[in-house]
Parts: sequence; structure tokens; C-alpha cells
Amino acid sequence: LSRAVRFGPMNFRSKPDAEKLKATVALLGLEASINQVSINSERWHRVRIGPVDNRRELNENMKLLQRNNINAMAMELK
Repeated sequence: LSRAVRFGPMNFRSKPDAEKLKATVALLGLEASINQVSINSERWHRVRIGPVDNRRELNENMKLLQRNNINAMAMELK
């Protein structure tokens, strides 16, 4: 990979829902963070996983998330 990659975003209106996903991800051995954002004057809680900086780890993490029914996409960090 030419740049680090992060998984996400998964957006929730409810902070407890975002915290639940963060905890689920932690049980899978991955690190996640929650950021609060405003979209169209509404408060959202965005869960992001990572970052990772090599292709093998990227692929393993994506498969792990998919096996656990967590829909995420990889995004290159700027």
C-alpha cells in the first residue's frame, strides 16, 4: 500500500449503537474510534477501524469484518 488505510465509515445516529459496534470490533481484536460529525445539521457518530499499512493486514481485516457481518469499506488516508 502506498498509504495507510482505514475501514469505515459506519455512521449511527445513536452514540450507544456506535459504542456497541466499537466494542464488537474490539472483541475481534481490531482497534476502532468514534468521531462525532454533523451531516445536514444532524449529529452522527462515525465508527472507523484501523489504520492498517500493509495489504495482507488489510485483506485479513476485511475478511474478518465480513465474516462477522460488519459492512465496511477500505479508505486510503490522505
